[in-house]
Amino acid sequence: LGAGALLVPVGLGWDGLSWLPRALLVAALGLAAAAGGVGWARATRSAFTLSMAAAGAVVALLVSTGDALR
Repeated sequence: LGAGALLVPVGLGWDGLSWLPRALLVAALGLAAAAGGVGWARATRSAFTLSMAAAGAVVALLVSTGDALR
């Protein structure tokens, strides 16, 4: 699911989108991945999975911010 979601911008023509839709799309994908990671961490009671979900959210935020500033 995650890999398929990453192909969405490519199919939409990533360079054809303005910075705001790209930033929102990356942020939404990052939040969805983080939410899935938090759900998995709660189900497995794994602190490692929870930390990876948080790291994924931070990376998505940095990528979307960097793309917006570019």
